Amino acid sequence: MPLPPAGCPGKTIKILISGMVQGVGFRPHLYRLAMEHGLRGEVANSLAGVELILEGNAGQIALLLDSLQASPPPGAAISAVHQEQIAARQYPAFTIGPSRNSGSLDPLAPADMGMCAACQGELLDPANHRYQHPFISCTACGPRFTLMEGLPYDRPLTAMAAFPLCRRCQQEYQDPASRRFHAEPICCPGCGPRLCLYDKNGPESKSPLAKTAALLKEGQVVAIKGVGGFHLAADACSDEAVTRLRAAKQRMDKPLAVMVRDLESAAGLVWISPPAGEMLSSPARPIVILPAKNNTPLSRLIAPGLTEVGIMLAYTPLHYLLFDQGPQVLVMTSFNEPGNPMLIKTSEALARLGVGCDAVLSHNRQIVNRCDDSLFRMHDNHAQILRRSRGYAPLPVPLTMECPAILACGGQEKVTICLTRGKRAFVSQHLGENSSPASYRHYQEATGHLQALLRLTPHLVARDRHPGYQSSRFALAQPARKQIAVQHHHAHIASCMAENSLDHPVLGLALDGTGLGQDGTIWGGEILLCTLTGFRRLAHFVPLAMAGGDMAVTEPWRLALAWLHREGWHHQHQDLAFLKAIPQKTKELLIEMLDKKLNSPLTSSLGRLFDAVAALINLRSRITFGAQAAMELEAICTPGEEGVYPFDTINSQDKAPRILETRGLLQGIIADLERGTPAAVIASRFHNTIIQMLTAATLVVAREEGIREVACSGGVFQNRLISEGLQKSLAQAGLRVYCHQKIPCNDGGLALGQAVVAAALYHKKEAPPPPFAESSHA
Repeated sequence: MPLPPAGCPGKTIKILISGMVQGVGFRPHLYRLAMEHGLRGEVANSLAGVELILEGNAGQIALLLDSLQASPPPGAAISAVHQEQIAARQYPAFTIGPSRNSGSLDPLAPADMGMCAACQGELLDPANHRYQHPFISCTACGPRFTLMEGLPYDRPLTAMAAFPLCRRCQQEYQDPASRRFHAEPICCPGCGPRLCLYDKNGPESKSPLAKTAALLKEGQVVAIKGVGGFHLAADACSDEAVTRLRAAKQRMDKPLAVMVRDLESAAGLVWISPPAGEMLSSPARPIVILPAKNNTPLSRLIAPGLTEVGIMLAYTPLHYLLFDQGPQVLVMTSFNEPGNPMLIKTSEALARLGVGCDAVLSHNRQIVNRCDDSLFRMHDNHAQILRRSRGYAPLPVPLTMECPAILACGGQEKVTICLTRGKRAFVSQHLGENSSPASYRHYQEATGHLQALLRLTPHLVARDRHPGYQSSRFALAQPARKQIAVQHHHAHIASCMAENSLDHPVLGLALDGTGLGQDGTIWGGEILLCTLTGFRRLAHFVPLAMAGGDMAVTEPWRLALAWLHREGWHHQHQDLAFLKAIPQKTKELLIEMLDKKLNSPLTSSLGRLFDAVAALINLRSRITFGAQAAMELEAICTPGEEGVYPFDTINSQDKAPRILETRGLLQGIIADLERGTPAAVIASRFHNTIIQMLTAATLVVAREEGIREVACSGGVFQNRLISEGLQKSLAQAGLRVYCHQKIPCNDGGLALGQAVVAAALYHKKEAPPPPFAESSHA
């Protein structure tokens, strides 16, 4: 529609649009809509979102707004539209104005997006001037959060500020007809970042991609700088290359993620359902764990002892170019030393040259925000998020309550932090472990950057009750008015409640590996009665002694021996295979420790019970990465096995929690071992028994408390058999079951739970204490 002559009568409307409206091509989209509807005015980013002024016919303005709501640009999410009529102005045309440092703060930082089909077409088109340009992007794709220094999202506040636009890119940036109209990461071979390959002979910038592809074909291990950090890459079909990569990464057993070019390539390696295909090819391009096909060319060393493979599609132009010239399946795993964050600087990668890798393919664009790949696993045809990072962070989780400015500091492993403002919770990218000096520095930097990005100064600080966590020490050092300590498993259930919009009492199944309980023991197999402000422990697994303390986590035979000793059976079962491998003096020392209760803390953790069973059946006596024994125990289960071991729930005295007794379970497993029952059958019966034990106990407390809703959280729910089995069993019994959809069930969800508990306690400060034991706060 042509523009009416300037000065024609009509309305002038000012519109404020909030939500995910920066970094997703929103202003160019509005420009095109304004042209289509013959409207004048201006659009600009601001601290509040996007400010739009429209001058013209009221009917056309209404049509534009209808079109915007019905078809926003890909990646956009409109949360609110506020409009007001203002004094008439005369605009000669519709323009995109400079960003404004005004408005009440409510911007959303965009997440990274994988390369779109249009950019892929240009990348592979010899006639295009961006042919084989490793940094091609547009308003619909490319890095965002990993580049951002601040908001509003404009080029000067990104790592691209170091690359002045050439004349041709500047023209595209200003051309409303271009896909790169106000695309902040725009660049081309003439004005963008450049690749450089470093090997034992020094730097090479003439043909770095071709030489990298050749090295990978030769079985070399190459460190490749991506959008959120360095990956270690190797030919995923070569046992020798994967062995060399594992040695370089010091990761001998943990499964490795692989990358392929497209869905067709992935379909040759794993079984892909339609929902899995949609997840793999979504703009976030996460890793998705899927069942491996038989007789694929993949190295047997990719995921030893498991039946599934984590796979992702190429998401940057650099990846596509490597697949054009190199191996068709690549190991693509984060490059980091054990316990430390992934590397983001070329100097860091070069320091590992010859030790951690054979070559380094880098570029001169800064990574502002370290961001690992996101990770999902398919459950019952829906994707369960296990790691929320690239492509998702720092997009907010909507909340039902208004929150003050809260900083929630997370736990010790799989760490995230969470900031709240209004009815939104901003959960950070996956920050990994928080134990080494380097990982703690990364934690501090990421926390500071997210606070600066959102321009948020915390009023409250929430943390885990464990005083030894680095995150707890960090929290206590923050200059906030109030500190709130939240019990680990209460935070788990609260995070599930928050993302399911639950603000009333529920039963909580909190099942994981560890977490400090209110009684000073280690919890992890709990049935709780929860509100957002407090909880009461209703039932738990009988505590098991961890002989040797933390050593029992990496040597689960200690747990199996402690289990036998607790029942008084270790002497008569010395012929068990796992016991034969332990020196007699070592066994005697552990028995003495258990008898004297020396360095043998008690745990009700279901995760530790999985470890004990894996050791008992001689599947896994030593662990090299978290949840290894539980993953292998699940992997060997026999489909269709319905056997169940005996179990009992003991009623405690004086209204104390019920105890889920495991004596019958142990007796049944030993009897099966003595009969020569295959380990796969025992593993299946163990899973079945846990499901029935928890279902029976939950139904008892549900009747007593008059509650029919159950929230499920904790790392054990990453186990597909347990998760699906419990959901089905509880639902068939008439209970309504809530699980995680947006936030990991593991410790990656703790920060969200801590934040909503802190917010609920803040709102309840004038009210009488709740009827449950509250999380402590000071």
